[in-house]
Amino acid sequence: MMLPRKKSLLMSLVMMMGLWNPGAGASRPVEEKSEEACEKLLVGNERARPLPFSSSTLIPLHTLLGSTRCDNVAKLWRQGKFADKRFPGPGLIEIFRTVEIAAESIIREMKITAVSPVYDRRIPLFGAEATLKLMESPDAPEYIRRAMLIRDGVLMVVPLLKRTAQKNGRGFHVYEPIIAKGHQDLQEFDILAAAFAGWALEAYQDVFPAKGFVYLRSMEKKRKAQDESEQNFFAIGLENYRSRISQIHENFLSVITVDE
Repeated sequence: MMLPRKKSLLMSLVMMMGLWNPGAGASRPVEEKSEEACEKLLVGNERARPLPFSSSTLIPLHTLLGSTRCDNVAKLWRQGKFADKRFPGPGLIEIFRTVEIAAESIIREMKITAVSPVYDRRIPLFGAEATLKLMESPDAPEYIRRAMLIRDGVLMVVPLLKRTAQKNGRGFHVYEPIIAKGHQDLQEFDILAAAFAGWALEAYQDVFPAKGFVYLRSMEKKRKAQDESEQNFFAIGLENYRSRISQIHENFLSVITVDE
């Protein structure tokens, strides 16, 4: 998807989230950066696009992935068991805490430096806008820390993004996701988390990244001080998971948008 350069980054994000209908006949879009203004932009024309998303009801990636293990997760989310007052307030803070620990582990292991986008952590849309702005800056960093990505109502905070040599059609750098998990064996959830991060990045950079990386570092492994040559990083070919992540997303939406 090509993001129009004449539109603000904020409006581009609203469009990529699939929550705004440009043909809804509204007057000039509100660009005031208040939480209330962003909520209005996110909701858009409810009759034209009846998806129940707002800045306070974005779907955390771990909830979306949880629906692959339990069929009732999407229904419970719709009923408010997950989209409650804990998110995006304290619930989002918990996500950040986990991501910060993961990012720090990767940075120490790789001996790198990373730049963090600056934003108010309480308002997801601002974080997504700041991440996009950093990715498209003339001096885009090699690594971006705690990148907030939003696509089609799904929110994720990625520990690190790695800049590749590739550039998209607009001349901006392309990034690949690096996630971290605190266990020893590579699991399907790890792969899907990297694949969804690549899916979200596609909306930001117009290119689906070829690879994603999973970094595994369990506490047990650290206590035992095992051989450092043991593989901790796994490169994942993300293209192979396009259909799988599309199916997961569509199944979740089909539940939360059904008329009761």
